[in-house]
Amino acid sequence: MTTSTMKKVEAFNEAAKAAAETIRPLYESARADVEAERDTLAASTDMQTKIDTYTQIIVEAVEALDVREETLSTALNQYVAAIASGRQLSATNQRNGAFWIATFNRYSRDWGQPARIKLLAALVRATQGRVDAGVIDFPDSLAKSLESLQDAEQLAELIAPEKTESYRKKLQRDAGKLLKAQRLLDALAQAEPRLFTTDVSDDAAVGIQNNRAGQVSVAGVALAGGTITEVSAAEFDKLRNHPMYIAMTQDGTLRITSTAQLAVAV
Repeated sequence: MTTSTMKKVEAFNEAAKAAAETIRPLYESARADVEAERDTLAASTDMQTKIDTYTQIIVEAVEALDVREETLSTALNQYVAAIASGRQLSATNQRNGAFWIATFNRYSRDWGQPARIKLLAALVRATQGRVDAGVIDFPDSLAKSLESLQDAEQLAELIAPEKTESYRKKLQRDAGKLLKAQRLLDALAQAEPRLFTTDVSDDAAVGIQNNRAGQVSVAGVALAGGTITEVSAAEFDKLRNHPMYIAMTQDGTLRITSTAQLAVAV
């Protein structure tokens, strides 16, 4: 190589290093921000977060009701007695407040909206220890006893339809944002910058790939079948001007390749 040519190669290598120093921090920062936003959106739209939010809507709606605890206690006891008399419930279930919360959405559907709202309020305040539930032992959390996201959503809709609909719309918006964030993260993964500098030593060998199954001998150089054979500069000089080698490269039997790592990532 001439001095002028090598200077151009060196200039390219230096430019690649400089570009890497500029672009990689920008890339890593962008990816970290998108990944953080994706994770935040994923956490805000997972099932437990939805259940907790619907539960909070229910609890806030109950707090806004103007109803006495004594009235709620009476309604709860009437409900439990009515359901227990019509179903074969074990004594354990009858005394389990979590059971009454978990089954409320399906057991109470024939009771009408006003009664269901009052009963739901009774269940919420029972978890807060504000309603005399007799021998029924209630948990301290409504969310832990709800059987499904669907139950949580339907009960929130029962007592606070407007807030529930507003939250649904927020979930739809967040779902769209989550999809966009994930697609952008995938795009960044595909666009990850890959810059390299050259690394060619003076004694690097040349690889000749023989695509035939059997060995080929050209100009005294044996090229093993179905693999790559490294040849020295002197051997390659003999090969490249040999008519047999020229013909076999033209028909695809032989191909120049490399087994060396000639580019280094920066």
